Amino acid sequence: MEICNWMMSQVSKADFERFACRTWSVWCDRLRVTHSTEDIKPTMSKQWNDSYIEEFWTLGKTPQTSNPEPAAELIKDWTPPPSQHLRLEVDAAVNDHLNIYGIAGAIRNQDGNMVLAFGNRIEPPISVVHAEMLAIQEGIKHVYQRGLISTHVYSDSQMAVQAVMDQSSDLGYIGSCAEDVKNLIKEPWILSLQHMRRSANVIAHSLVQFVISSPSPFCWVNGEFPSWLAKLYL
Repeated sequence: MEICNWMMSQVSKADFERFACRTWSVWCDRLRVTHSTEDIKPTMSKQWNDSYIEEFWTLGKTPQTSNPEPAAELIKDWTPPPSQHLRLEVDAAVNDHLNIYGIAGAIRNQDGNMVLAFGNRIEPPISVVHAEMLAIQEGIKHVYQRGLISTHVYSDSQMAVQAVMDQSSDLGYIGSCAEDVKNLIKEPWILSLQHMRRSANVIAHSLVQFVISSPSPFCWVNGEFPSWLAKLYL
């Protein structure tokens, strides 16, 4: 603890967080190599480590409000799906002070109308990318359970999307979850998995911020908006 306090007094907050993250990553890699036959590639380890800290900073610095509403200048970035198709958008968030993680998503039609919204807290994931992957996984499961077809899936985590689309079997820290998502997007009701700009992911972001502030999971399906959802969406 003393050395950590000394280091925090010598370097910037960002540099210390980067050091702590890389130290934790090296320790985890050491454990995997020591207690399994897993081969850890240094370049892959660095890539996931850099992605983790960048997405952690992005999520952790996003301002939270009690009733977040989409800004008009951001909505214009949203592109509707083709006629008779659906668009699933997901997001993940973290409150690092309370160690709370959440995932959420919304499905909208070609008119921009919401037909489904979900959100719930999750156990602490391996990384922020892992949390984004769990959001994709959960969203696709809702598509399947509700019998929805012709759905395009969007996430604002480029690393999560790349990990699923990567044909390599070396998936680093998100392993079986990425494999599960790979299999899910092969189903006929899922037409594509794509990366979207964070500025366009307003609805899913508002939903996941609500999850962080509220302990109750939710799943709303086409019908009258409950008051709390109306505040987030309308």
